[in-house]
Formats: sequence, structure tokens, C-alpha cells
Amino acid sequence: MLEIGMLSSRLSGGTRTLGSLTYLAEAAGTPQIFEIVDETGKSKGTRPPKIVTEENPPTNHIDALRRWNVARQRFYKSIRKKSVCSF
Repeated sequence: MLEIGMLSSRLSGGTRTLGSLTYLAEAAGTPQIFEIVDETGKSKGTRPPKIVTEENPPTNHIDALRRWNVARQRFYKSIRKKSVCSF
């Protein structure tokens, strides 16, 4: 069985920058860093993938549970509102 990081590394560069596997690997504690290379092939530094900077995955288990509970409460609240309004 492949780990998230292994699957992520098999994807193309563009997919890895925006893909959900990259996000999940970061959230699971496997840092995802890309090397910035200029046109001559010389390294200019590193950066996190776009999905990591834009979506801000949880940094630990407690943070993930907190976010899950907030999302779950919002979802249940929206269902209650729709069921009340539809009658």
C-alpha cells in the first residue's frame, strides 16, 4: 500500500501543486516543499505548494478535530434551517 506522500510524489508537478493528496500529506504531518529552479537549472530556494498556502491545512490532530466539529455544526445548522423553511 502506498503512503500519501508516495502517491503525491508520483503525480506531475502541476497536479502536486494543487492536488488533494498534497494537502492531505501536509495535514498528516509530511511537509510538502517544492524547489524553485531558474531557467538554467540553478536552485533559487523552496516554497510550499499552492494548495497548502491557500487552503491552510490543520497542523495537528487537535486542530483537525476542532475544524471538523465546526464544519459539522455548520452543516447540521444549515440542514435544520432548510427543513424549517421548506414546510
